[in-house]
Amino acid sequence: MKERNEKYGNILISVAVTLFCIIFTLWRYRLHYDMNDDVMLKDILSGVYTGRPEALDIQMLSPLSFVISLMYRLFPSPDWYGIFLLVSVFITMFLMTGRVLSFSGTLPGKILCSAAAALSFIVFGAPHVVFMQYTVISAFLMSTAIFLFCTEESVYLRRVVVRTVLLCGMALCLRPLMAIFLTPFFILAVLYRELLRSGIPIKQKMKEVLPGFLAVSAAFLLLFLVNGISCGGKEWREFRKFFDARTELYDYETIPAWESASAMYSDLGLDRTDVKVIKNYNFGIDDRVDARVLKEIAGYAHSLRRPPLQRFRIALYVYLRQILPGRTYRVENITLLVLYSAVAFSIVILKKYRYLLICPGLFILRSALYLYVIYRERYPDRITFSLFICEAFVLLFLILALRGKQRKERRFTALLYSVICLISLTFLVPVSDGAIREELNDRRFRNAGDTAIKAYCSSHPDIFFFEDVYSTVDFSEELPGGTMGQNPMNCAIMGGWACRSPLWDRKLQAYGITDPYEALLSGKAEFICRLDYDTDWIAEFYAARGQKVRVRRIAGIMGAYGVYRIHVR
Repeated sequence: MKERNEKYGNILISVAVTLFCIIFTLWRYRLHYDMNDDVMLKDILSGVYTGRPEALDIQMLSPLSFVISLMYRLFPSPDWYGIFLLVSVFITMFLMTGRVLSFSGTLPGKILCSAAAALSFIVFGAPHVVFMQYTVISAFLMSTAIFLFCTEESVYLRRVVVRTVLLCGMALCLRPLMAIFLTPFFILAVLYRELLRSGIPIKQKMKEVLPGFLAVSAAFLLLFLVNGISCGGKEWREFRKFFDARTELYDYETIPAWESASAMYSDLGLDRTDVKVIKNYNFGIDDRVDARVLKEIAGYAHSLRRPPLQRFRIALYVYLRQILPGRTYRVENITLLVLYSAVAFSIVILKKYRYLLICPGLFILRSALYLYVIYRERYPDRITFSLFICEAFVLLFLILALRGKQRKERRFTALLYSVICLISLTFLVPVSDGAIREELNDRRFRNAGDTAIKAYCSSHPDIFFFEDVYSTVDFSEELPGGTMGQNPMNCAIMGGWACRSPLWDRKLQAYGITDPYEALLSGKAEFICRLDYDTDWIAEFYAARGQKVRVRRIAGIMGAYGVYRIHVR
């Protein structure tokens, strides 16, 4: 009876802490999608992009995108994609709080743990709820699965396996690359779990752990299989080749200039104007730019990179600058320092010196993964923060696993860690709140341009508008975002990751457009670009194809953007 009452008490406290975090966030801030990529995903799933909710959204795996698009079909008004991201964050908050509370047997201890959980959310969780990004949410789900699995006494129980599979499956469906990227943390954490369980035969440990690993592996394979079947049509297979080549070129390579690589470009059948289109990311207008062309350019660009050893040295230098005190990611660095110190302190105070290699092992793993993304020259905050959150959750598991067996030891270490955590987080709360406030003010300014563009396009429903990529994608959108309308949006960026997809084709066909080149030439479409961006490339592009045109600005938007119409001379 006592255990049952404590269990229900922990649930109630976890619910209260989670509700507090929800109310605090909604009261204090206005929520946004973090990037235009998240807005694009929402638009595709909700029907804003093509006019109907789409079950295949390119980025996520189809089992999840199918469920979310189905909800939009059944109940069009709510922003289900945003709801899913929010629910995912707060589910992880609820589960993590409940598990930490289960390690505290006294009311003062539970109060301290609850306060620490709430402050942790305000410092580290709130910024990624206020600015939601599907990559980070995937990391939260995966990290929570690792923490819960490793802190279970019996990991072979059905409920444990099912919960682990669900959390890992959601993380994989939401952002496949991030879930796979964090899998080494899962493996290392489980190895540490079994290492810390002394006196149990290895055979029994394997018997307990294997069902969970096999279930997660089988779930991953099944989800990838279902997604492969869903995207198995010819048009999707061809687009996937284009998408992969585009990703490799634009995300990881530097596009060579025409002057330095004219021979290579000429061999591919491209001229100077084609290269301009590729460099300004508006390749949707150019039918010469296909998967083969992008792949060849990416391969050539890769061959021009520095030697691997030199790139590694640069990556190591950048990495050291990231983790040294006083550099960037200061809040994360301080937090990790406190957590590593707590693990080392537990090992020393409990005289378990044989476990001293635990901290270096974890640090080496995170360093290897961090160096890899720097070496690839693509390490945005959403990736580095995801590494941080997973590492922090593994360290928290180690702290709980090393709490000692004697009641006096457990109470002392729990009290000490809670006090340290509360003191550290209390100083960090104003830092986090100030950063969020500053970013919200900046978003308000940047989003005004996109709002004005969408309003202009809506007021001219008979024309389709192609937007310059680099000058129009620096925006986000408040939650709840716009959902399904009767017609697809009459605007689209001229490049990006959805360009040339079956969804892109369906969107253009709704406005009678089969070729952006001809649509602009015939007056079916117009072009939107920032006033301070070059538009001469358009006339040069058409001239190279024997068509003399004049690009005339016919309207302005908010004093920052121009609407351009192409006239045949």
